[in-house]
Amino acid sequence: MCKNGTYNSDPNNPDGCSPCFCFGRSDVCSSAQGFFKSYITANFSRNNNYKIDQSGITRLTNLDYGDTFEINFTPNSFIKLTLEENFKGNQLHSYGQLLEMTMTFADVDSLNATWNVTLTNNKLQKAFFNIVPQPSLSSTQYHARLHEHYTLNNLTAYELQSILVDIESVEIHGSFKANGSVTIKVQLASASKSSDGEEVGYVENCTCPNNYTELSCGFCNSGKADRILMN
Repeated sequence: MCKNGTYNSDPNNPDGCSPCFCFGRSDVCSSAQGFFKSYITANFSRNNNYKIDQSGITRLTNLDYGDTFEINFTPNSFIKLTLEENFKGNQLHSYGQLLEMTMTFADVDSLNATWNVTLTNNKLQKAFFNIVPQPSLSSTQYHARLHEHYTLNNLTAYELQSILVDIESVEIHGSFKANGSVTIKVQLASASKSSDGEEVGYVENCTCPNNYTELSCGFCNSGKADRILMN
């Protein structure tokens, strides 16, 4: 059971249940019905889908129709992939879910790397996460769980949700200590009305004040967007 002001009991949630966001206009919510798990996938096929900042990288190659990126790197180098097009906008459905990275490392030297992710919204507010677990030749699945418990800058739930509701970019940072190579694929767990896949309960449905509507009370009854966050 979830206490008042929270919803969706989930064993993967370190707090058990998720707090209502509702743009700060209500603290009464439940799980919205009819949503199914979906994914937003990074597309590296066109340069306008992402930006690259790099140092010492010897070669970058798009693979698998742009879903996968191969990085060949040198000692003491770094790369920052800024993902924009597929990730911009309201990603509140991803609160508490995984940003997943499928990574295949070429050899032992390639494991001398650290990875983290930065979420930035239109107000330039940021959330920082480590990508876990540590790189290994025996594993290809890595992630950051988008929950305040795992933020490196100690955000509250409301602060993190306020970033997710207005994403400007997702930045993947890699730092490398030795020569090596890695292929990466990035996807963000979300939810949609498509009936393909697992039905989920992590989309909130708020009980809104009379003058607001939408699942998270993000619109006036006039139909106009009014997504100013409450303090």
